[in-house]
Amino acid sequence: VARVTERPDPECVDGVRRRGEPAWRFRCGPRLAVELQVEEGAATVLDELVFDGNRVVPSATLAEQAEVRLGVPISYRALEEARGRLTDYLREEGYAFARAEPVVERSPDHRRARVRMEVREGARVRIAAVEVRGNSRTLTDVILSRLSLHPGEVFTVSAVRTSQRRLSELGVFAGVNISLEAPDTESPTKTVVVQVVERMPQSLEVRGGFTTGEGVRAGFEYVYNNLFRRAISVSASARIGRLIQIPLFTPAFPEQIQPTPSQLLNWRLSLSIGSSYLPVLGPIFGWSVDVSSVRLLQPPYYALTTFGLGLTLSARPLPAFSLTFTPELQYISTEIFGATSIQELLTSQVDQCVAAAMPAQGADDTVRTACRLRFEPLRQQLLRVQEGDSIIGALRLVAAVDRRDSALNPTRGWYLSATAELLRVFSVEPANDNLARSTLHIRAKASGYIPLPALNMVLLLSLRAGGNVSLDGGRTTHASRLFWLGGADSMRAWLQNQLIPEDVVESVRALPANQRTNSLLGANGGEFFVNAIIDLRIPWGWCPFGGVCISSAVFADLGNVWTRFPSPEQLLTRLRFAPGTGLRVTTPVGTIALDVGFNPFNRAEVNEDTWALQFSLGTL
Repeated sequence: VARVTERPDPECVDGVRRRGEPAWRFRCGPRLAVELQVEEGAATVLDELVFDGNRVVPSATLAEQAEVRLGVPISYRALEEARGRLTDYLREEGYAFARAEPVVERSPDHRRARVRMEVREGARVRIAAVEVRGNSRTLTDVILSRLSLHPGEVFTVSAVRTSQRRLSELGVFAGVNISLEAPDTESPTKTVVVQVVERMPQSLEVRGGFTTGEGVRAGFEYVYNNLFRRAISVSASARIGRLIQIPLFTPAFPEQIQPTPSQLLNWRLSLSIGSSYLPVLGPIFGWSVDVSSVRLLQPPYYALTTFGLGLTLSARPLPAFSLTFTPELQYISTEIFGATSIQELLTSQVDQCVAAAMPAQGADDTVRTACRLRFEPLRQQLLRVQEGDSIIGALRLVAAVDRRDSALNPTRGWYLSATAELLRVFSVEPANDNLARSTLHIRAKASGYIPLPALNMVLLLSLRAGGNVSLDGGRTTHASRLFWLGGADSMRAWLQNQLIPEDVVESVRALPANQRTNSLLGANGGEFFVNAIIDLRIPWGWCPFGGVCISSAVFADLGNVWTRFPSPEQLLTRLRFAPGTGLRVTTPVGTIALDVGFNPFNRAEVNEDTWALQFSLGTL
């Protein structure tokens, strides 16, 4: 029965009119209601599946690939999916012109049905030749070496997909299409046509600007992606800035620190050459050589300068699995402004703060404690760099498996990665007898994304852990390889890198209250950490800007960091807990997150806050 009353109509007359079944009733008004009378009839049960027309592939094999269930009500959707599975299987076996069509035969009472799958295998296609078209700037041999399709082999869909992926990874093609020549003409031997569309070989981008932290800056980036016509990419970038001191806008240097013009410079220089194609080892291997120089200015206290040289060999034996091996050499220099060491800088800043607060009476413990807390963020920042100059070498191996549906905004799947790095400190000035010269640095991560049927929610489960093992008896690791927790991607109830190691907290608790602030000056990053994240994302169903969607989240972070390896009991009983909530904005370039993390068991003895606000762009 349908009540049709979309809008008032002066010609509409109330009443009932029947035209067979179903009945129609018309009434004037602003609403429309529709009622449908349905007679289900008898359910048709599928009790037999037969194959007809297959000459080479056995019916038992086809039935196994079709995955059709017998003894259940017939479903045309399930039959269409079975037809697709059969076609994919046959084409993967080389039958490029294979067809499969289901035909339903019902019993007279429509209670039983037999499905006859009409299969036409066609000829098993072998590759007669491979032709490359559209490559005016790339050598044909480079393209052929990346293919999994060779003359004499069977033409398969998986080989086509692998070849397309490998050619796209070269970075020189805007489009790649692989097909059979004369695809409508069936033949046991066919020519494979590889049609490519090449990108422009080079690009130049010039940038400039001003920031309060770096001052006036200018730079460029030049990329040539097809050197010697062999898909070798060369990129060079430079960004140089000079800090201009503007009162009230830029950090002010203390009177005793008068930086030279060269000390106000900052830069980021890099040169890279490489390719995802390495003829000697095969099509799954790639390589790159990288040279870089970076000077980070952190006014008004210090500057960090690094020079690096690295060689990377990569391999992708499977689409979701990758391996990289990187030998690397680095020179790291930390320049402290107005002091000879980090300890001297911190002490002088605290003393100046005390003198400014109480110039005549002298300092009491309350004022000195307040001044130390004021410079606590600076101390945490400085502890992330190695004091003085150091030369280090590293051999790093990274393995990763990515089975997520999207790297930017995943909603299902899982991700695994593991890193093992052998670190060697060749020299360090000033000398540090406690520093380990040889260290094994290990870290791993596992993440899973589980879609939930209720409200289209997504549950994220993530676990990270890492540790440093000294190979020569040293007590501490180079600062560049220490572990830190706190921030938008770990323990969100603490600001970036602000979670103090658990064993340091225990040592502080053992001290008298008036000595606890002093002891924090000796705190450092950790040698071992563990961090688990549970994150439930709840979509609002609101996408105000097309692909930009808004959702909320509730989460719980669990983890801690230690300056030495904890015992199993400590690992289970000393984990910190931080619940929270936040907003997520999903965009085509990643997820923007705004989170508030809470610290329900904050430790006043080490001046922990009860909450922290976090902002991030990326994927946990």
